[in-house]
Amino acid sequence: MKCVVEGGGEYFVQIRTIYPTKIYSNSKGDRRIVVEGRPGPAEKARLISLWEEFNGHSFKGVNIFVDGSCRGQVSSYAAVIIENGLVIGMISGCFRDGAGMRNVAGEIVAVEKAVEFCLKKSITAVKIHYDYEGLCGWAEEYWQAKTPRTIEYRKRMREISESLSIKWVKVKAHSGNSYNEMADKLAKKALQECKMV
Repeated sequence: MKCVVEGGGEYFVQIRTIYPTKIYSNSKGDRRIVVEGRPGPAEKARLISLWEEFNGHSFKGVNIFVDGSCRGQVSSYAAVIIENGLVIGMISGCFRDGAGMRNVAGEIVAVEKAVEFCLKKSITAVKIHYDYEGLCGWAEEYWQAKTPRTIEYRKRMREISESLSIKWVKVKAHSGNSYNEMADKLAKKALQECKMV
């Protein structure tokens, strides 16, 4: 292990493994991990799981992290599904957004695809981690659903809640939450690889 301390209390730790890994921290206590090389999805997910555990984040039960992205009329979605700290599913894709909802459309689809995944696996309770307030607001009916798509989403989430207990957890976008960042990158990758763009 190599440790380099820079001025102002900021530092990084480099760990030599099959995939060189650097842990960055600053005086505010913010930390992030950077894995070099090209670990496969399983190896990367395991490293992130260890990182979250190291940071004191214990994800008991089933946790879903969602995000969306857009370019022009095309939106993408991504969901990372964790069970007891291990990734059990990663879902992503793209579609043409006729409603003009941009990345919000992708985030809605991410929630819908993730809960469908959980229902197929007979999962009965989840925590959905989201950064766009409308996802919870429309589902829990404290935001007014005004467009056909948000009305449809609210109705679908109401139906799903009869079979699946959902707890909503707000996360700050781009704040270093590893699984949220993973969902963000998956959504962006889905958009880059999308044949509709």
